[in-house]
Amino acid sequence: SVFNTEESQNVGVLGSFGLRVEPVDHLTFGLAFRTPSVQAYGKGKSFVQLATADRASTTAAARTESQNADTRRIIPGQFNLGAAYSRPRSLGVSADVSFHLPDGYEELPGDPSTRQNLNFVVNARAGIEWWISPQYPLRLGFFTDLSAHDTPTIVTDSMGNAGPSGRDRYDSGGLTLSFGKTTEHTSTTLGLVGTLSFVQSTGTDVLSGAYGQFETTGRQYRVFLVFASAYSF
Repeated sequence: SVFNTEESQNVGVLGSFGLRVEPVDHLTFGLAFRTPSVQAYGKGKSFVQLATADRASTTAAARTESQNADTRRIIPGQFNLGAAYSRPRSLGVSADVSFHLPDGYEELPGDPSTRQNLNFVVNARAGIEWWISPQYPLRLGFFTDLSAHDTPTIVTDSMGNAGPSGRDRYDSGGLTLSFGKTTEHTSTTLGLVGTLSFVQSTGTDVLSGAYGQFETTGRQYRVFLVFASAYSF
């Protein structure tokens, strides 16, 4: 069996600014820009344990490796455009598009094999809110969450060791449905979020005992139940 964990703490700074205009009543347009983050601090460690057992000879062995290192994580720049039409306690419709700018960084500074390339990606969101009555809103939404990472593959380094070229890739889309109740001082929402993700991943073959690396694809379905409540004075 193989047990592998990685953890890191990264601190950075970024800036954001935006503009919103309302050319006519109830109709709003907006744009926003978020700068790429600048790393201020990064530390991390990894732990790998490989355990083997031979039933015939009833012998077992284990090998562990732990390493501390400087780390780096970058949040790329992002540009957003959006529009919304809203009539209070009647009807609301909104949509926005986000453009994730390309970037790249080395997770372990100075080690080119840990470079993460972030590609240009476009994501979108849209939603509608319909007030069944002055107290009860019904909301329906759609969103995409496409990954900026390259598709991971198995590569061999200069020492002849095989491993993944990058992180697992998840390209997702989803629907949201919620029902709310509002009063003079409270707001309560109960909803569902369903997502479908197309996954491109790599792994280690432990079943055959060869511990070879492989590439695989799959689908992931998830459903979340959301409850939120707030009180305003």
